[in-house]
Amino acid sequence: MNSRERLSAEARGRSERCRDWLKALMIPGALRPATKEELFAWARENIAATRQNFDAGWVWAIEDMSRHDWYEPLPRRSGKKRITYLTLGHIPTNSYDFLSVLGRRPLLDAGSLTLKRPALTVAPGTTEAAKAHIAAVAERVRLVNRQLKEVVRRLDALVDQLASPSETEPGQQFEQRDAAILRSLPGVGRIVLATLLAEAHQAVQARDYHAMRTLTGVAPVTKRSGKSCRVEMRQACSHRLRSAVYHWAWVATQHDARSRARYSALRSRGHSHGRALRGVADRLLAVACSMLSSRTTYDPLKASILMSKPA
Repeated sequence: MNSRERLSAEARGRSERCRDWLKALMIPGALRPATKEELFAWARENIAATRQNFDAGWVWAIEDMSRHDWYEPLPRRSGKKRITYLTLGHIPTNSYDFLSVLGRRPLLDAGSLTLKRPALTVAPGTTEAAKAHIAAVAERVRLVNRQLKEVVRRLDALVDQLASPSETEPGQQFEQRDAAILRSLPGVGRIVLATLLAEAHQAVQARDYHAMRTLTGVAPVTKRSGKSCRVEMRQACSHRLRSAVYHWAWVATQHDARSRARYSALRSRGHSHGRALRGVADRLLAVACSMLSSRTTYDPLKASILMSKPA
C-alpha cells in the first residue's frame, strides 16, 4: 500500500466517524438542531473533524439517511455560480479524489479554460440518448448501493451469530466463542473479524501463532547468501489477511494506548511505518492466540505483559 492509498484509507476512516456522528442526529422526523457551520464546530470539538472529512461525512450521512432536506445551497460569488470539479464533470478515480469532490475543492485555471471552449456539435438525439444512458447507470449504482447495504447487514448478522454465547449444560462453566474473543481486541471490526474467521479459520482453531503470523505476512523472511544476510517483508501470504491485519494494527494504534506506544517505540528506532505496524500486529496476534487458548476476552492489563516484550 503506497502513501496515497494510506492517505485515502485514513481520510475515509475520519469521514466515516463524521458520518456516524451526523447519522445519530438525522433520525427520521428530527429537525436539524443547528446550521452546517455550527455542526462542523461541534464535530471539530467532539471528534476532531476537519473541514474535508466533515463535508464528506455530511453528504454521506444525508444520502444514507435520505435526509435531503439537510442540504444547503452552495455560496455564490458576485452573482456567479461557484464551479467545482463535480460541475465540470470530473470523474473521481479513487476515494481521495472523491473526498476532494465532496469537499468542494475549487477548480483549477485549466478547468476554466475548458469551460470557455465552444460546445461540441452532436447529431440529433445524442443528448437524449446520453440522458437515457445516465439514468440507466444511476439505477445500476442505486442497485449496487442497496446490495452493499444488504451485504453489510447480513455480515453483521453472521458475526453476531458467531459471537453469541454457546449453549452449555446446566452446571458447566460458560465458554466464550472465538468470534466474541477476537471481537474484544482493539482495532477488530466487522471486516477484520470476518476476514480472520474466513481466511485463517484453521490457524484460529488450532491457536497456531506461527501459522497466523505467516499467513498474514507479519513474519519476516531472512535471506542469506554468502556473507550477506538481510531481513525482508514476507510476500508469500494471503493478501486479504495482510490487508485486514494492516488495518487492524493501524486502528489499534489510534484507539489503544499500548499499541500506540509500541508503534512509537518502533518508529523511534528507525523502522518504517509498515514495519512498525507489522510489529504491532505481531504482538496483537500473540495476544489473540493467548486469549483463544485461555478462552478469555481482551484485558489491557494482561496484554501489557506481551506488548512490553522487545521486537
